[in-house]
Amino acid sequence: MQWFSKTINETTYLRVDASDDAGQTASNTWYVGSTLGPSTQSGQISRTESGMSQNHPNPFNPSTSISYTLSSDGFVNISVYNILGQEVAVLVNGEQTAGTHLASWEASNVPGGIYFYTKKTGDMIITRKMTLVK
Repeated sequence: MQWFSKTINETTYLRVDASDDAGQTASNTWYVGSTLGPSTQSGQISRTESGMSQNHPNPFNPSTSISYTLSSDGFVNISVYNILGQEVAVLVNGEQTAGTHLASWEASNVPGGIYFYTKKTGDMIITRKMTLVK
């Protein structure tokens, strides 16, 4: 397995390339979006209210929680991916109101390892890494 990260215009891109013992390969790219947004003052950047916290606890077994904030009402998708980029769970998928929310993942049906969770909204994609220990 190899992973690469690169930051362009305050957005970090993470690419994971992996292969199994049978020689099958997979590659996926996550856009680890910045929580930085444009400022109202020229030449300065300020934090927006929209974001996603690191899951807690991390590492975890068998469940964890993810806190996230929305700056405005809108569609939200929070999904969990394994190291090969395969979606293993959808925690949130629908319209939500602005404010702070909590998503939980019960991971007793998946093997231990590194997982990524991604929050997608209309204007932002944020990805974080978590570790499931069994």
